[in-house]
Amino acid sequence: MSARSIGRGRCPKCGREGSVVIKMVGGKEYVYVKHGRTWHYIGPLEKIDVNEILREPTTTLPLKETETLNIHGEKMNEETKSLNKTVVEVIALILVAVGTGILLLTIFASIILPYLVAFWSVSSVNIATGFSTMIEDTTKAYLIYSPIRSASISIQSDNAYFKILAVPLYTAMSILNATQSQELETHISPSDLRVKPIKTSDIQGLMQSFFGNYTSYDIQLDTNQALLVWPYKLQTKPTSLSFYTSRSLTGSEQPQPNSFQPLSMSIILISLAPRLILAVSLIIGGYLLYRWSKK
Repeated sequence: MSARSIGRGRCPKCGREGSVVIKMVGGKEYVYVKHGRTWHYIGPLEKIDVNEILREPTTTLPLKETETLNIHGEKMNEETKSLNKTVVEVIALILVAVGTGILLLTIFASIILPYLVAFWSVSSVNIATGFSTMIEDTTKAYLIYSPIRSASISIQSDNAYFKILAVPLYTAMSILNATQSQELETHISPSDLRVKPIKTSDIQGLMQSFFGNYTSYDIQLDTNQALLVWPYKLQTKPTSLSFYTSRSLTGSEQPQPNSFQPLSMSIILISLAPRLILAVSLIIGGYLLYRWSKK
């Protein structure tokens, strides 16, 4: 048995003032009022409102008001915990949603980027080729034509001036059939541009139609056109005349994305790895946070 005084108060039995004592007997608490050596039994603590007896409390341990406050506090704690749990669950779901979105975008990018890499790589390719020939005199002209596809042509001379004349392709074919020149025709890839030396004596009827005084000349030559170039004035002998052509690969000539796969896939994986790691981390973190909130 244990006893403790919780203050002084008026005894409900005799009306006199005394010490209010709580005794623990058999696991239950009982209220007494002590007057010197006299004890008055008041009743079980659970059925007595000690606040009505006490006038000068020294402890609040057994007071019902305190118990009520504790109950309210526990309810508030439970509400706070419930609110915190909801907030944590919402944050967890947001993390999972953001991670999933980043993951889906990363997967989509990994699928579409090889085609974009192939497209950009091919569209930026501009193939240029050409050749130079040495000129000893002005008795030759050069017939340039591209019967398969149009071509961009650049003509440049070194210490020489030349004139030009654009003619229809059928005129060029007539010149080729009538020419006595035994020199070989030069083919320039990838435009399949053709350059054929022609003796000026074979085109006497066209010599008066040549015009210009060029050291360089650029032209876009269609398949139904041909160009005659006559180096009519040489400042040094011998000198050179150069022919260049360029074109971009298009259509079926473009390499397919698979041909770029080894290089492009490695670049894509390196560029997308940080996003992939971030997405997986957010998903795993959100999942673990959600499970923790449930516990």
